[in-house]
Amino acid sequence: MAKKLSLAEILTEAGNQKSKQDKIDYLRKNGSIQLQTVLKGAYDDSVVWDLPEGKPPYRKDDAPRGFEYSNLYRVARKFAWFVKGGKGQKLPAVRREKMFVDILESLHSDEAELVLNMKEKSLMGKYNGITSALVAEAFPNLLVKPMANPRSRVPKVKKDGTKGSANES
Repeated sequence: MAKKLSLAEILTEAGNQKSKQDKIDYLRKNGSIQLQTVLKGAYDDSVVWDLPEGKPPYRKDDAPRGFEYSNLYRVARKFAWFVKGGKGQKLPAVRREKMFVDILESLHSDEAELVLNMKEKSLMGKYNGITSALVAEAFPNLLVKPMANPRSRVPKVKKDGTKGSANES
């Protein structure tokens, strides 16, 4: 029986694929519900996290891969507790944040980092070529409101030194 790859390993391997189509095919081949949950949380602007911004203080699991307490295949369903309008909406913020830290501490450090990047919507650029557009193409019905290209949000500086919108030429 082949070893099941972690979600972080799947995204790394997808990023290592040569062509865009190879990346799409690899994501589809390994497209579990848990992977799609992480990609939706990272690339869909309709998913708003009800957690404080930034990296919470947590103890990284230093166990070697395969010996961690849990993995994203087991805990991805719990993300519904951390989304605005989700299951945890009525929980006190401290309790919700403690649950999130407990999840981070149960994961291998690679997967914990993936979860933090998902929550911060900063997954773009972490895995070569895995963008919201590629995810939308690989899983057409997954993203309700695909994340805009972050480069289009950066104002361009005109020749005269004033800032203009990124859409201006």
